[in-house]
Amino acid sequence: MKKINILFTCAGRRNYLINYFKEALNGEGNIIAADEQMSAPAMVDADIALKVPNIYDDNYIEELLKIVKTHSVTGIISLNDFELPILSKNKDLFEEYGTKVIVSNPDVISIGFDKWKTYNFLKELKINTPKTYIKLEKAIEDIENGSLKFPLVLKPRWGSASLGIDFPESMKELKLSYKLQKIKLKRSIFNKVNKKDQKDVILIQEKLDGKEYGMDIVNDFKGNYYGSFAKEKLAMRSGETDKAKSIIDERFERLGKKISQNLKHIGNVDSDMLVVNDKLYLLEINPRFGGGYPFSHEAGVNIAAIYIELLKGGSIENLTKYNNYKENMIFSKCDRIIEIKLRPKRTKAAVQIQSLEQALKFYKLDNGKYPTTEQGLQALVEAPSAGQLAKKWRSAGYLEKGRVPNDPWDNEFIYIAPGLHSDFDLMSYGIDGQPGGEGDDADINNWEIE
Repeated sequence: MKKINILFTCAGRRNYLINYFKEALNGEGNIIAADEQMSAPAMVDADIALKVPNIYDDNYIEELLKIVKTHSVTGIISLNDFELPILSKNKDLFEEYGTKVIVSNPDVISIGFDKWKTYNFLKELKINTPKTYIKLEKAIEDIENGSLKFPLVLKPRWGSASLGIDFPESMKELKLSYKLQKIKLKRSIFNKVNKKDQKDVILIQEKLDGKEYGMDIVNDFKGNYYGSFAKEKLAMRSGETDKAKSIIDERFERLGKKISQNLKHIGNVDSDMLVVNDKLYLLEINPRFGGGYPFSHEAGVNIAAIYIELLKGGSIENLTKYNNYKENMIFSKCDRIIEIKLRPKRTKAAVQIQSLEQALKFYKLDNGKYPTTEQGLQALVEAPSAGQLAKKWRSAGYLEKGRVPNDPWDNEFIYIAPGLHSDFDLMSYGIDGQPGGEGDDADINNWEIE
């Protein structure tokens, strides 16, 4: 049976997702976590943890493609709002290698990420949503004529979680907050996603008081509706649901199905809503897993297993066994402390070894064999002139800087091919530069790096 290898990008703190998918895979593949920080908590629970550049780095997509080819990635799941537009517009590059990017098309991503588009999408569907303004002048006009009242919600047009949200309670506070937010946005990450419209970057929204709810709206990978799974939010922390109770209510099911059939997203959409005077208001739709997913999972719907079944080619008709959703189940998140085994130089050596491994695998893809021990790692930067010749050696070589790096202690890496432990053995002897040892003196090698 072919392995299902799933790559989580911007893995961050989503350890629960890593573990839900590991459990659902049941040993039939690997969970790979990629992040720009090796100290990201989710890296600890993944089968394979890889450091990648920032999502706005010019080489980011290229680095992900290397991971896809090296680790035979079946599917990619992004956990970052800011990354979704980047992956969405580059899906074809990954799918050339048979990798399913489980991210909706750019129009869907834009509707979720651009909160002004969200508002207009909902209004077109005649779905209740708070009154929203993109022009400060229009909001002030409605405040003065009495059709809009304080307190209000002030938030970035391109938003994520609770970043940049304010709640002005007077006209003076509104104007000051609006001015300050514009200044802050120019030097924040939001400025990177908003290159075209530098003027209308802040939304003013009426603040409704009611019970808060979250809902996972699930489609298959062709945009067909599967189901909606709602929960009442009992407590929030840092913009994420901290405690929740599962509910089953036909009103939520109807709303979820309406969103699904008109949005045509793929996979999961995380949505937020309020019930005010027994009327349902939809606030946001985010086409990704959200912080509220664990509550749906623990209440009985296994979206991780659904994704894996779909990656195997399963149809939506075969997914009912993964839905045992029960109402009135209350769950709460709690923090756990995990050890990050981070010794800077040893971590750097492990990352270097992983990069050299990838380069060697590309060498083999082109030339049919790995370099011999005698040819060494230098074969990655200079075409071998003796021994087994590399007939399809790349003109630019296989290492970006055109040279083989030394380890962090300025010693050469040890390369043996064929190896005693794998096709090739690749190692650093650590700080002492001698085989064996303990602690910082211990060897770092490719067959023991997790």
